[in-house]
Amino acid sequence: VETLAINLRWLTRGSIGINAIPHYTNLWWSYAWVVVTLYVIWRIVHSSYGRAMMAIRDDEIAAQVQGINPFKYRLLSFAIGAFFAGVAGALYAHLTRAIMPYVFSFGLTFQIVIMLVIGGAGTMVGPVIGATLLVAFKYAMKPLEESLRIYGFTELIYAALLILMMIKRPKGIVGGERQLLIANKALLYLRRTMHGLRLGK
Repeated sequence: VETLAINLRWLTRGSIGINAIPHYTNLWWSYAWVVVTLYVIWRIVHSSYGRAMMAIRDDEIAAQVQGINPFKYRLLSFAIGAFFAGVAGALYAHLTRAIMPYVFSFGLTFQIVIMLVIGGAGTMVGPVIGATLLVAFKYAMKPLEESLRIYGFTELIYAALLILMMIKRPKGIVGGERQLLIANKALLYLRRTMHGLRLGK
């Protein structure tokens, strides 16, 4: 994507990027969208759609036996994720007032993945905790990097943290037995629901 952003000059203005974007994003807008995002995700998780998604994630074959269409729910999940990714991108563009090709690089994607892994992928609070910790750590390390002139040192620590978390705590800070319990409850609920529908017929 970064290469396309550089080469498609007629659309992205190449390495110059798109500048002079109005500065609309502030702290309150960011917090408001965090609250909206968490609320929507919470509603989805506690709905039949959310339970179906968790069932597919944990055991796709068992979910199909219960009459769940994996393609349908994966497409829905992708669409929801794409919507909130678009909102985040718009907020970021109106914060920095520019869209540069480097924002599509692997580095930013790598940071987001680390936030998920450290906080706990598959949880609601985990990514928020992971993002807060990593952003705070990044700003704390910035003066040290500049004083010692060891640029890229923070990224090395990110990589070390990712490896350490994958070995010691693969489910992240928040993830763990609680997520397994929720998934089992979701599967049990779906089985009971489908059984009740069959009896009703």
